[in-house]
Amino acid sequence: MRIHELKQPIEPPNKVSIARGLCSLVESLPPDINTERGCLEDAFAFLDAEPPNVSAALDELTRGYTHAFRGMHRETRPEVWLIAAAVELLR
Repeated sequence: MRIHELKQPIEPPNKVSIARGLCSLVESLPPDINTERGCLEDAFAFLDAEPPNVSAALDELTRGYTHAFRGMHRETRPEVWLIAAAVELLR
């Protein structure tokens, strides 16, 4: 089945669900232990709760964002860009 054949989306693509999806992409990356990855995993758990805890997720993502861009300058890590995109969506 193709996307254009679907009658309705399974879940409306709002900013929270998109941010949750971005956070879940960390699972598709090679295994690694780093602060940014941990922030994405924790933020996913907050966004996956019912109801989603957007404030806690944003706090966690902001912690990773600050660590990556202000402290460590890790712009080459894919986790950093997932965090940056999720932060922009949840602001």
